[in-house]
Amino acid sequence: MTRADELRLEILQRVAGLFAEAFAPRNFVPGQTSIPVSGRVFDADDINASGGCFAGLLVDHGALCQSVERDFARYFGLRHAILCNSGSSANLLALSTLTSPSWASDGCGLATK
Repeated sequence: MTRADELRLEILQRVAGLFAEAFAPRNFVPGQTSIPVSGRVFDADDINASGGCFAGLLVDHGALCQSVERDFARYFGLRHAILCNSGSSANLLALSTLTSPSWASDGCGLATK
């Protein structure tokens, strides 16, 4: 194992430790425990995946993104799917697509969430 591999492994272990410490389950006490009206929803797998991406410097539109796009398109029976970094970017992409002169071709469709 190279030194770089050892450091990546250490990063992943530390990320897992941070998640376990910072987001440990807490007991709910009626009338005392606050319940936020909104918030992030993630689990240890999400944190480990993001830690793995950063440890490997996979912060661009690489193989993992392309794999998710392929799986998403396949699941919904689409020819293509494009990931966006935010809902605002998705809206801009949708609007740009819908106002494109080439949009009028048969069989075009757009799915957003």
